[in-house]
Amino acid sequence: MDRPYSKFSQSKKWLEELAPQHRAQMCEVDDEPYYLFKPVELASGLLVVPIFFYSQESEIYSKCIAPQIKDLYTIHTSQFKKNYAKTQINGYKLSEECADAFYEHDGKGNQKKIQLPNPWRKKADGRVIRNVPITLYATDTSGNISKKFNKHISFYFTLSGLPPNLSNQEYNCHFLSTSNRATGLEIASQIVAEMNNITREGLIAFDSTSMKEVLVTGMVKCFLGDSLLHTEVTNTPNPGSSSNP
Repeated sequence: MDRPYSKFSQSKKWLEELAPQHRAQMCEVDDEPYYLFKPVELASGLLVVPIFFYSQESEIYSKCIAPQIKDLYTIHTSQFKKNYAKTQINGYKLSEECADAFYEHDGKGNQKKIQLPNPWRKKADGRVIRNVPITLYATDTSGNISKKFNKHISFYFTLSGLPPNLSNQEYNCHFLSTSNRATGLEIASQIVAEMNNITREGLIAFDSTSMKEVLVTGMVKCFLGDSLLHTEVTNTPNPGSSSNP
């Protein structure tokens, strides 16, 4: 991409390398939910399968594949007309015709079965899903006697989707945990367990914009920390001899 990079959401990891289970799982068009890997009938009548949702200039688009066509389509989600449950082929429901499954081929003779519907549909239970990836940050104040808790370790997070000029603002830095006794890994173990559950199952929250309950899911996009904590987390025995401890 021939453009300047200014935020994490422009990275290749975000745009191309996320596993299917870590991507935004759905979008909503005219109050109808559309999920990844669930066939969609467009206004033109073409049947496609969304594999990635993304925003561009505040508009929602999807990367889609069409049966027997190798190239990806970029489609504005406003073109979505019928979701999987309402799509018919030759007078029969698509869900019945394909036995609630289809297969992904890698071009080398290998195939992977994708079961329908998307399991997140049941987890959402009618709620909109909000994908909220975070950047985790840890720091310590070892030897700083001006602090109330000397030698304490604290964990914070910011929203990965924010550009740096916003994520660096204090009010966008959210506190998670602190201790002047536990090690960095001991504190992190609780956070990792909670994030694993959020990634797999989501959590229910209230969206003040839509004034509705939503299901929030996400993942830790990256972990940042000062040198001492990076040393502990990465098990670097001699940080003084490492340029990236």
